[in-house]
Amino acid sequence: MKLQLIFTLDYEIFGDGSGSVNREQIIPTNQLLDIFDQYGAKLTLFFEYGQFLGYKKVSTEITNTSLTIITLDKEQANKSLTSKNITDVEVKSMSQEEVIKDLQNYDFGFLLRDDILLNNVASPIKFVEYISQGVMPIVSKGIGDYSALVEQYSLGIVIDIKEGFLDIDKIKSIMDDKEVHKRLYKISEDYLWENNIDINFFEDKDVVEGRKNS
Repeated sequence: MKLQLIFTLDYEIFGDGSGSVNREQIIPTNQLLDIFDQYGAKLTLFFEYGQFLGYKKVSTEITNTSLTIITLDKEQANKSLTSKNITDVEVKSMSQEEVIKDLQNYDFGFLLRDDILLNNVASPIKFVEYISQGVMPIVSKGIGDYSALVEQYSLGIVIDIKEGFLDIDKIKSIMDDKEVHKRLYKISEDYLWENNIDINFFEDKDVVEGRKNS
């Protein structure tokens, strides 16, 4: 007698909101799918419509958003996005000098690393490139002194990369913060020679003392 099995997956998540969708749902589901692929088995996923509506509501709270990936391997980036059915993402490839100038077009920049010893003692140049161009960094915990610096001076947002959760309220709060570019400029002065900071950008934000606001 041949045994036939039907595998189904139906998440019913309740709680106080302190959990992580990525940790509790997405990662376990992908791990299960990998196992099923090994054996050519099928898995039925029940769609939680109420949860979807909740995500949809959150996604509309911040409008006029876009995501840009800047990479030397534009072709590979596009392939990765296509394989995951990810759309509405712009992919660019440019020189380092062009990157620095292009950063002025963005509000936030990602700097995400695993929380391991190597990264705990690192000082990624990308961080100072971001803040020197007025870009608010979204960093993971444990990146040298930079993660603590972002939290201490409210320069951007620090997230737990294991949870993969980005707080929409924190994004809106820092975007409404009229003083954030002053803090970015001040920290830029501490970490860079002045001629490496884009003074024109910060003057446009009315944050450079003794120049535009003298």
